[in-house]
Amino acid sequence: MELLKANYSDEHITFSARELHEFLEVGTLFKDWFPRMCEYGFQEGLDFNPLKIEQVRQEGNRQVRREIQDYQITIDMAKEIAMIQRNEKGKQARRYFLEIEKRWNSPEHIMSRALQISEKRNKILEQEKQELLPLAEYARAIGKVDGLMMIGDLAALLTQNGYSIGRLELFEWLRNHGYLIRQKNSRNVPTRRSMKMGLFRVFEEIYYEGAEARMSLEVQVTEKGVKYFVKKFTGKTDYEK
Repeated sequence: MELLKANYSDEHITFSARELHEFLEVGTLFKDWFPRMCEYGFQEGLDFNPLKIEQVRQEGNRQVRREIQDYQITIDMAKEIAMIQRNEKGKQARRYFLEIEKRWNSPEHIMSRALQISEKRNKILEQEKQELLPLAEYARAIGKVDGLMMIGDLAALLTQNGYSIGRLELFEWLRNHGYLIRQKNSRNVPTRRSMKMGLFRVFEEIYYEGAEARMSLEVQVTEKGVKYFVKKFTGKTDYEK
């Protein structure tokens, strides 16, 4: 039998403080009673949260709607309040809360909640994936623009034109000479100077780890940048492509 309506979320069970007040048949008005209960050490945001509710009452021949103050209280707060009353109604409410808590912590309910949380998470991830998919397609498309080149391909081009250098060596050289950022949190991102010179373009690349979408930066050398670095390393303005 449901003595009081329980509100279930993924992690918590809460109850209406007004409904509990009414069930306990407390003589004190709710607006005076609830602050008094809070004096037992309950904290807003931890044990309870304010909630505005609509109350409908019959006044003469018409129904009157009013917005009144209520609170969503945790099951632990509800149990303590029930004990404080020290009457039969309080004992009845506490036994009811303990029974709900027992069912909530049963292996069947724990498994059910875990599955629900997993389903919600998968739906959110799938939605994010669908939202980011057009960006991924765009990133792949612009990565194929003529004239753009990966830094590793630039290293191969320089080697082909007489200046032997590997991909990692080229990255190190670009960092040491102020073309790429050295700091760890922005490592290998073009500096403001090299971007102003038009040597690089930076693209956001979308990739997936399982169903989870992640984003990384991809740096490519522009056609102007290729000519600039080939000339700087080899002295050539007309080079083998």
